Amino acid sequence: FLRCLLVATCFVCPNASLAQITPVDTTLVPVGRLPQVQTTLLRLKDGTILRGTVVSQTGQEMLFRTDNLGDVTLRTDQIATLENTEGFYRNGQFWFRNPHRTRYFFAPSALGLRKGEGYYQNNYIFVNSVSYGLSDHLTMGAGWVFNPVFSGGQVFFFTPKINIPASARTHFSVGTIFVTTITKEYTYTGSGTTYQQQERNVVNTAGILYGNTTLGGPEQNTTFGVGLFYSQGRVSNVPAFNVDYLVRTGRKTAFITENWFVTPPGGEGLTAVLSGGLRVMSENISADFALLIPAGLGVNQFFALPYINFVARFGKKKAFPPQG
Repeated sequence: FLRCLLVATCFVCPNASLAQITPVDTTLVPVGRLPQVQTTLLRLKDGTILRGTVVSQTGQEMLFRTDNLGDVTLRTDQIATLENTEGFYRNGQFWFRNPHRTRYFFAPSALGLRKGEGYYQNNYIFVNSVSYGLSDHLTMGAGWVFNPVFSGGQVFFFTPKINIPASARTHFSVGTIFVTTITKEYTYTGSGTTYQQQERNVVNTAGILYGNTTLGGPEQNTTFGVGLFYSQGRVSNVPAFNVDYLVRTGRKTAFITENWFVTPPGGEGLTAVLSGGLRVMSENISADFALLIPAGLGVNQFFALPYINFVARFGKKKAFPPQG
């Protein structure tokens, strides 16, 4: 177990060489303290995408200062949408903000979605979920584990989360992962050679209540969490702990580790699931590739399970010219 805990500790500890970037003013600061800049993403009706700032605008023309082409004059009837976007500059190149800062592989961070932001997530093809920011401090999620044969039962889950920022680099959150399973139960009545089958749906509920603390910013952060399992209305007195870490390693990549620790009933030993992997991302989509490593009580040999998910971000785009 000590070896597993050392592995998890290595995952969580930041790498100083990855934590240094060169922002606009060319000074070195940790990735988690990156100065966010507001730019505009401009989409033309022919599909061209430009990034920069609006310098001036008349009824028929707009002067747009791009990141790489200088000043460009556009007719307003060429413009499809204007969208504000956040990011930072490194070595003169614009890096978009981490599009999925609110989660690791499965576990949530204490950072929340903003009002109107949302994402769709798919794990292992059959696990599908959607999360949406009802406000800047309340995120609602729901999902379904798809049963391809539609027999034996279906699984639904709900993931509401309230996030509370204490400062720019310290956030707290509370939430629950509420799971409902619907299975079919059959009973038979009759005698001799005559039987009648009766079918009814049986609903079972379970989940975890949790609280998280996240230290850092969207590009580099560590989360410490504690949760209590519950089932059929009864709450367990055995806590679960998780320690998670994320850092941007490139414009389109990030390293993530997510680690869970549970003390079995009776207090004997410790069961853990450790993980580490890579997130590949663009401004609106990402994919995670990782290994899950069971460890602790009852695990007598090393083995790892592959993990993969796909996430697509969505939200309203601003039309041009503004409506209303």
